[in-house]
Amino acid sequence: PLDAALELTFDQPMDTGSVEAALTISPTLDAALSWRDERTLVLTPDGEMPRGARYQVVVADTARNVEGETLAEPIRFEFETVGYLAVSQVMPAPGSEELDPDTAVTVVFDRPIVPLTSIGQQAELPNPLTFVPPVRGSGEWLNTSIYLFRPQEGFLPATEYKARVAAGLTDTSGGVLREDYTWEFATVQPAVVAFRPDNGFAYVGPSDVISITFNQPMDHASVEALFALEGDGANVPGTFRWSGGRTATA
Repeated sequence: PLDAALELTFDQPMDTGSVEAALTISPTLDAALSWRDERTLVLTPDGEMPRGARYQVVVADTARNVEGETLAEPIRFEFETVGYLAVSQVMPAPGSEELDPDTAVTVVFDRPIVPLTSIGQQAELPNPLTFVPPVRGSGEWLNTSIYLFRPQEGFLPATEYKARVAAGLTDTSGGVLREDYTWEFATVQPAVVAFRPDNGFAYVGPSDVISITFNQPMDHASVEALFALEGDGANVPGTFRWSGGRTATA
C-alpha cells in the first residue's frame, strides 16, 4: 500500500543509533523512524509513496546489537508499491471484423478486480464495460479478473463498435487503471448467401420465382431499388415478396 509503514524486526535487541546510521533506502524515501521496542524499527513514509515504485533497502553490517556485536553481513531486500491496473487481453481482438452479432465480449485484467467471495453476488459487482453505440446486455465476472458481457439482443449488424473500460477502476490491492482502455471491432457486413435460380441455369420457367437470401435482415426499400432483372436489353417487370426479412423473391 502507498501509505504502508515498513518494519524491520531483528532477532535481538539492537543499538538503535547504529541501526539508523546503517540504514539506506534507494531511491530516497522521506520517512520518520521510530522503534516499537528494542528489536523492531518502524519507518513511516511522509505521505503516500509513488505508485509502482521499487525500493531497495540496505542495512549495512555496521549495525550493532546492544552488546556491540555487528551484523554478520549486510541486510538487503526490495519492495514495490501498488502499481497500475492493466487490461491484459480482450476478445474479440482489437480490429476484428465480420463478427457474429451474438458474439460475447471478454475483458481479462492482470490482477484481481473483485474478491473471490463476492463472485456469487454479481449484482453488487462493478460493470467495467461500455460501448458506443450503446448495447443492452448483461455481464458477469467469471472469476476475480475476467469479465464477460453478452449482448441481450445481439450487436447490430454492419456496425463498428468502440468498447471502453474507464480509467479509475481499482483492483483488490488498490491498483488503479490509469487511463481508459478502448478498442474497436465491427460486426458482419451484408452479403448474399444464396440465390435461385443458380448462375447459368438454362431451364428457368417463364413464371419461376427469383430468390435472393442475405446473411442478415435488410432494408427492403434499398434492396428493391437496387435490384434489376434484365432480358434482351430491357427490364423485366415484377413484384417483390420478403420472407423473414432476409429473403427477397421477385
